[in-house]
Amino acid sequence: MKLVCTQTWQATLLIKKLEESKSNLRKLADSIQDANERSYPMQKIKDKLLIEIYDLEGAIAPIDQSCV
Repeated sequence: MKLVCTQTWQATLLIKKLEESKSNLRKLADSIQDANERSYPMQKIKDKLLIEIYDLEGAIAPIDQSCV
């Protein structure tokens, strides 16, 4: 039972950190858009950040479901 609780706690902590990372990446992507930096290099960076957000969302979903 203790092992399950520890794993659940670790998964919860991991989810929290991934959510924080996703939030930080989204804020950065939004700030790029808000600054109206539409040049190709800035748009390319924004696109990469959005891909990172989607990757994090994909990583969070299986962890979240395994702890239900």
